[in-house]
Amino acid sequence: LVGDKFIEFTSGERLNYGFCVWAAGNGPLPFVLDTIEKIEYQKAAQSKARGRIVTDSWLRILGWQDPSDGRGGVFGIGDCTVLEDSPLPATAQVASQQGAYLGRMFSKGFDMKVPIPIPPYRTAPQPDTAADTASLPSATSPEDGQQYFFSDKFKLGQLGVAGSNKASAPSVDAASLPNSNPLNNSTSLVDTPELEYGKPFQFLNLGVLAYIGASEALAQISIGDINTIKGSGNVGFFLW
Repeated sequence: LVGDKFIEFTSGERLNYGFCVWAAGNGPLPFVLDTIEKIEYQKAAQSKARGRIVTDSWLRILGWQDPSDGRGGVFGIGDCTVLEDSPLPATAQVASQQGAYLGRMFSKGFDMKVPIPIPPYRTAPQPDTAADTASLPSATSPEDGQQYFFSDKFKLGQLGVAGSNKASAPSVDAASLPNSNPLNNSTSLVDTPELEYGKPFQFLNLGVLAYIGASEALAQISIGDINTIKGSGNVGFFLW
């Protein structure tokens, strides 16, 4: 227990102080620990996760599935989670971008409950007119000679279309999918060019800001890996 002038230990002993600096860090919330304890995959991953919930590149919690149909649908963002393949710093900047990413995925109609490791997908929008078709980026598949059209451009932190690169989608045994899944009539995702796959989450580093008191701060404003603006003191405070 930390009081205004003392620290009380679990033994009951008290230590008086004049100035106290907390340097022990923060531990995971009980809700996070309970979630980890209920999912076997999460418990097994704690040697690296260290009290955080492990997600895949689409921010889906690994190891969880709906017992009624085997589908997913639980997601994790922020500093209580860690990406399995590319851990990110526990900052508000990461959490904010993760929340915006999930919002775009939901609003664009991607099926986010598909069983892992299938990427979230939706039926690719079809052009309404010949003029619409002519204005869209396209590519010809070397496998079947057909031409496919794409509605989204690849950009950091946004959604991408994997329809033109069918080999990039993982092969999945159709027998393992729920009966309600539209892919049950196909042997693998790579055989369904009409499906559009959501691009995994990508973090865009915008820099670091730190307030150091007395109307002064440190600032390093970046776009990706390129440092564009650095400042300290009053200039840093203005950027902060």
